[in-house]
This record gives sequence, C-alpha cells and structure tokens, in this order.
Amino acid sequence: MAKQRACSGIKCVLGAMASGLLFTAGATSVRAQTTTTPAATTPPSPSPGAATGNAPVSAEDKAAARLAATQGIDLYRAGKYAEALERLNRAEQLFDAPVHLLYIARSQRDLGQWVEAAETYRRLNRSVLASDAPEAFTAAVRDGASELEELEPRIPHVVISVTPSDAPDFRLSLNDQSVSPAAIGLERPQNPGAVHVKATAQGFEQFDQDLTLNESQHLQIDVALKAATPEPTEPIAVADTPPPPPPASKGGVGLLLGLRLAGVTPAGALDGVVVHPGLADSHVRFASMAKGGVELELRLGIHLLDRVAAIVFLSHDAFASKDAHYDANLGSGVAGGVTASPTKPTLDSLGISILGGAPRGKSGPFAELGFAFIHSLNYTTDFRPTASLLKDAECAGTVRTDGLSTRLSLGWNIPMRERFFNLTPYFNWNLGGASQVQYSPNSSCPNYLNEKRFSIDKGPLHSVIGLGIGGDFIIGG
Repeated sequence: MAKQRACSGIKCVLGAMASGLLFTAGATSVRAQTTTTPAATTPPSPSPGAATGNAPVSAEDKAAARLAATQGIDLYRAGKYAEALERLNRAEQLFDAPVHLLYIARSQRDLGQWVEAAETYRRLNRSVLASDAPEAFTAAVRDGASELEELEPRIPHVVISVTPSDAPDFRLSLNDQSVSPAAIGLERPQNPGAVHVKATAQGFEQFDQDLTLNESQHLQIDVALKAATPEPTEPIAVADTPPPPPPASKGGVGLLLGLRLAGVTPAGALDGVVVHPGLADSHVRFASMAKGGVELELRLGIHLLDRVAAIVFLSHDAFASKDAHYDANLGSGVAGGVTASPTKPTLDSLGISILGGAPRGKSGPFAELGFAFIHSLNYTTDFRPTASLLKDAECAGTVRTDGLSTRLSLGWNIPMRERFFNLTPYFNWNLGGASQVQYSPNSSCPNYLNEKRFSIDKGPLHSVIGLGIGGDFIIGG
C-alpha cells in the first residue's frame, strides 16, 4: 500500500484552506469554461461549484459540505483513511470540488483501492476550471495528475483465460465481485493483495483458486473447468418387492489358536522349604533365587459373540539362575549343615481363562482373567554338606513345587488381517502359591538326603510379572 506523503510549502497550506476557498469563491466566480466535447469521448466532470446532481446548491448544503470536507481532510491526515473516505464522498455529493476528489483518491490509494483511486484521479484531471478558479482547485488538479502518473505503473494487471471457452451459464468473480464475460482475455487492472477466483458453469464443478497480486505484477489466470461427475440415480423401488433381509450376524463360534511371548520377572515370596529342606519355618524372596527370563504360552479356545473367548492355556517360564546358596542343618545326626544351591528355575502353568474386549476385527482393548489348576516351580540343586568329613557326600537333585495360581492380562487387539488374525501386545500378572514340595536327590546322595515331601499350609504368595506380544488366529464364525 502507498504510504501517506507529507506535504510541504504552499501545497500543505492550499490543502488546508481548500474547503474554505471552495465556498467563498461563490457560484458566480467559478463558472465553467465553454468547451466542446466530441461525442466519442468521455464528458468532463461537472464544473466545480455545482452539485453532483446538477441541481442548485443551497446555502445549507454548502455549509454541510464545507464541514464534512474539513473533517475528512483531518481524518486523512490522522491516518484514518476509511473514515476520511466516507466523509469526503458525502461532501462531494453535496458540492463538487477538485479538492474533494484529490483527497478521495488519496484515501482510496492508501486503503489499497488502487484501481478506484486511479479512476478518481482521472475524473479529477477531467475537471474544467474557470479562468478565475481558486488556486486550491488548480493545485488539486495539478497534484492529482502527478500522483496518477506515479500510481498507474504500480497497479497489478491480470489476464483471465477460460477452458472450455463455451461453457454454458458461465459466471466469474474476483473477491466476490462479478467479472463481465467481455473482460475474458483482456488485460484487467486489479487491486494488490489476496485474490479469490471463483467460477461456475452448468455441468462443471466449481472452480476456486487463491492467489496474491504484488505491486506492478502482470499475472495470467487460467480457469480450467472440470466436468462434474453425474450423481448416481437411486433405483426405483417396486411396491411388491419385499425388503432385503438383514445382514447375517457375525457373532458365530470360532476356533481360537494363539501364541504369546513375553519377558518376565519374579516377585513375591516363597516358603523357605521350597529352597532348602531345613528352612521350613522361614520365607525367602522369589527374586533371591531367580532372575528375569522369558515366557512362552500356547492357547486354544472358542471365540463367541465376537467379543468373548474361553481359553485353555499352557505356559512355560524359564528364569535365569542367581548365585544363591541356602544353608541349614537337616538333623538326623548330620554334623554341620547342608548347603542347597538352586539353578535353572522354571515355572509351568496349565489352566483356563475368560477373555473379553473389542469386537472381532476391530482395534481395541481386552482383559483376560484366568485360573491355573497346575502351577509347578521346578529347578535343579546341588546338596553340599558343610562338614569336611562328609565332603564326598556332595550330590545333586531336583525340586518340584505344586500349587495353584490366578492371572490377569490386559492388552490391545490390533487386527492384522480383517477377522482372521489379531496382534496382541499385553501385560500379564500371575499370582500363585505352593502347597507341596518334593525333593528328589539322585542315587549318589547319602541316606539323609533321600526323597522328601513337604506340605505347605497357608504359605506366602509369589508372582510373575510379564510384558509381551502375542498373536491369535480365529478360524470360523
């Protein structure tokens, strides 16, 4: 946008006095010169001092025009161009004067309305002044010609082409202002800034384009209309045709086959007799004899109602060994104690569970609650008497604990192949207890290390926490 120019010297004085000179000149002192206008040319603007409607101007209208023009010029100098334009337009409607047109053009220019400003400058240049017109009028016409000469090269131009050129009922607008079809293909002045091009035609899709016009830019706009896709016609319904049957339910029975793999870690506590026959009255932490490991689980079940499944599961947990040693006296006349060193702990579970969650074939959460009626912790151990006289009695054996456990799994179903295969990342928590422990030393062990069985009543609970991923195949249903 053009910036407001500071006035100086006689121009500033003339501009400030313009409105006063306008009316003090009087109707008789600002008569129009007699001119002959060719019929093919644009007629000149009304002579200064006349009303724009060519009706006599009353004293009241002159006074109102003088006040509105003074306010408009003050608003312009304050940078309030829109308000100035409104006041100056009203003053010009009451009384035609070159100074009004000059400040109207300047306000339009500084508002970015360059095309409108250029037209106002040209109207000002066509003003016919009497020989005794005030200097303010003469200066306004002279300044208007100079400012028009500076503004015209800065105005952007567009040339619009349309394909196809014979589209029926064609309508075009720039920034919601209608463009005559006669302007298609011609160079057309356009105000700078954002421009929205919109075109419609019968049988074609609406064309929309946003662009930006810069100062002095010459831009080609190609409006390429695309044929509209015909809307599908609805079939005519026959009165006697029965309605189509409802879609078949997807809630049938399917066979579920699954496999899970997780990383697991031990937690909770074990009865002391689980790690040493002589520690029946104490507890040991599960994590003190085993480290984190992996869990593999096989699953077989029935999938019902698209959301529920009854599953039989078999899981095997293999833990890493810890360098753990448990020492206690076995009695029976054994001098000193016997150290037991568990290694390679494993945990096997067999049970049933109920799973419920997102509909089959849909992504969403699931929860599973299960019960293991076989829950067995197994490991090998070395027995080593602490008395030096019995060092040759060192031997190995196996230990098995049996009990029950419950489990809770939370996860997310991710359909990978519609309704056939789900990927299932999950969190798993098993909570169990041992009810019986059996030691089975090998044949090289002494008599006091023969096979032993212990029953545990209300022992502590141990748990296994896992995080993994699985896959379920659902066949049928």
